[in-house]
Amino acid sequence: MAIEFISGSTAEVEENVSTSIYTAQVTDTNESGGSISFELGEGSDPGLTIDPETGIVTVSNGLDYETKSSYSFTVIATNESGDSSEIQVTINVTNLDEADPTITSADLVSVNEGIGSDQVVYTATATDGNDISGGVVYSLAEGSDSVLSIDANSGAVTLTDDPDASTKDTYTFTVVATDAAGNSVSEDVTLRINRIVSGTEGNDTIANTSSNDVVSAGKGADVFSYSGNYDDYNVSLIAGGSVRVVNLASPSEVDVLSVFESLQFADRTINIQIVYTAGEDILVNTQASDAQYRSNIASLSDGGYVVVWQSANQDGSSWGVYGQRFDAAGAPVGSEFLVNTATSDAQEWPVVAGLSDGGYVVAWQSANQDGSSWGVYGQRYDADGAAVGDEFLVNDSGTGASEERSSIVGLADGGFIIVWKASSEIYSQRFDADGNKVGSQTQG
Repeated sequence: MAIEFISGSTAEVEENVSTSIYTAQVTDTNESGGSISFELGEGSDPGLTIDPETGIVTVSNGLDYETKSSYSFTVIATNESGDSSEIQVTINVTNLDEADPTITSADLVSVNEGIGSDQVVYTATATDGNDISGGVVYSLAEGSDSVLSIDANSGAVTLTDDPDASTKDTYTFTVVATDAAGNSVSEDVTLRINRIVSGTEGNDTIANTSSNDVVSAGKGADVFSYSGNYDDYNVSLIAGGSVRVVNLASPSEVDVLSVFESLQFADRTINIQIVYTAGEDILVNTQASDAQYRSNIASLSDGGYVVVWQSANQDGSSWGVYGQRFDAAGAPVGSEFLVNTATSDAQEWPVVAGLSDGGYVVAWQSANQDGSSWGVYGQRYDADGAAVGDEFLVNDSGTGASEERSSIVGLADGGFIIVWKASSEIYSQRFDADGNKVGSQTQG
């Protein structure tokens, strides 16, 4: 045969790039020479045309993977002598990521004042279901407060300042989520700083401010006052017996009030009376032989709680530390569990704190485990109640002192601080959200 195709029978073309999808190329061994003309054979996909001189095949409506992912056609090449040849061609359209990510994190958040500098105050999250090119990275748009920064990979936003509502009660920033194809979406976020207010031992009248107020009035006949009328606000009871008051004209202004007796508005005063209805007692421990006591409890972010206690002779050697999770309705989640891994001698005086990721951390004192009388140990758990890593020594080892009677508190950044007594001194050790020590233990 005088005409042979040297262009391939398959190819890939990216969508949205070009309307030209194929160029037919041939060789002609006929000695007479002359031009070659091209045409599409019967059965070729509709919407295709071919330039009879150049052999370039184009699609009339452009390439869109979601509309049509492949094209099939036949190219016929004919020389001036009437010799012809044909080739069956399949063009596959490559899918590109055309969809913007979707930011799923909130556009209004708040943190308490006085949490310290360089704290994570917000975490941006985004989905990109149509992302075929992999990954979303985060940035802050120009015009965001300069004291804020964002981790490009985790979306964690850090505030350089130690927030103080009296100095600055609102920060604004714009989160930008960008996928690997360059598609991006932004969201304006408002960070409100909660003003923390505590009442005195006497009768207090505390006035509302433009800040978000978190108020615990304390003893006495206490009044929290607003300049507007009652109908200018939304007042509701929330978990724990606190009252939430929302300024309807500025819904980002939200106050949480507890341990007070009256709400005073321009047009009326409302007296607050919280009535608690006690449920039945719940038996926490399953093991009932010997003694179980020195319990400690912490609330969890899902509305549930976890209880820890020490139990005699249950782990095979003196005292051991046990725990039990409960859901928001007070039903046990799973069975009671042994917290400590080392079981020789005594493990006692357990304490527990909830963490911002939904998990919790338990600390206790253990006899003769660190080589020097009592030592303080801890164990982290995730939101499903599974142990995270191994139990860990909190205090510096080999101090020669007796480390005991620990307390623990979770931090806004997901970390926690454990405090304990050693001889007549008080020590503390901070941990980050991954359970790693931050610096060394401190005294005082």
